[in-house]
Amino acid sequence: MNKNQKTNYIIPACFLLALLFGLSALNVIMPKKDYIDSERRPAAEMPEFNKETIFDGSFTGDFEKHTTDTFIFRDFFREIKARLNYDVFLKQENNEIYRKNGSLMKLEKEIDTASVENAMKKFQRIYDKHLKNSNCKVYAVTVPDKAYFPWRDGDSIVSLDYNELFAMVREGMPYAEHIDVTHLLSLSDFYLTDTHWRQERIIPVAKHISEAMGNEYNSTFTEVKADVEFRGVNSGHSALTSIYDDLYYLTNETIENCKTVNLEKKYTDKNYDESLETVYNMDKLSSKDPYEVFLSGACAAITMENPENKSGRELIIFRDSYGSSIAPLLLDNYSKITLLDIRYMNPEYVGGFAEFKDADVLFLYSTTLINSSSALR
Repeated sequence: MNKNQKTNYIIPACFLLALLFGLSALNVIMPKKDYIDSERRPAAEMPEFNKETIFDGSFTGDFEKHTTDTFIFRDFFREIKARLNYDVFLKQENNEIYRKNGSLMKLEKEIDTASVENAMKKFQRIYDKHLKNSNCKVYAVTVPDKAYFPWRDGDSIVSLDYNELFAMVREGMPYAEHIDVTHLLSLSDFYLTDTHWRQERIIPVAKHISEAMGNEYNSTFTEVKADVEFRGVNSGHSALTSIYDDLYYLTNETIENCKTVNLEKKYTDKNYDESLETVYNMDKLSSKDPYEVFLSGACAAITMENPENKSGRELIIFRDSYGSSIAPLLLDNYSKITLLDIRYMNPEYVGGFAEFKDADVLFLYSTTLINSSSALR
């Protein structure tokens, strides 16, 4: 081997060693993150080093998780891997996140019968205790998750039978009038990077639901673009953190004049000032989840009062997070809307937050929650 050939090997080898040692040194020097923003979860902690963790084998695995979570430029390297899988090797999934027409989604592999039955039992308990002997009209909307649309189009990668799931919900809630919204939705009505529907795209859904409940729907809205790059939960899980959505919200005079009260805070926080509450919480746009701009995100009980509507009619919505963005679009037809989330409160106590008398009652839940209902109290 001549001198020039040796040089051709030595220079790349030295560069590689310098890169490895440099990254290792930076990884030691740089402060460790205790929270992974892109995946919305705590980083794995450094395991305790002692004879027990060494001999039981837990130290090695826990240390690997810690170093993986806290490695410098982690998101950068994860996105390179994701881009290779999606765009070069043409894989449909990365980190169990499926990409269809640019939209990122986690697939439900099969119906969890026990979970669906659990949700139906929780709803039945609410009906038996609060609605059975009332004058309330009861309705139900099952919102499909994003994987429903490739399934509807015949994509074989989606194995969950949504027709069977919808049928189980209808059979499990015979006391409710079921309102089908699937024909009004497409994949483009949902955020690319998140699980939720886009508020500016669901006016036809709100109109259909409202009219099915006996209302004339004449609401009009102004569309406002929020100053935020919205990276939903599937952005981090897929490792495509450079992709983001624009986030819009809809407003009108009714929404702007609405009196909103977080009942959970009102009854538990002596310093709570309900006069500061609004339908859209702009502070949430800079939070880890900008979707919480809609009614401030997760909350056990919240009311919206419409001073322009003198009918006295009330709508009570049992809901998951999809209800946060559609509820403001239903406000014109009611004097008051109460939203109850039994992920954060025992169903036995919902009577303390709403009076079930001559009201419209809507159960609005996504297939994701119904098929994974352990979150319900």
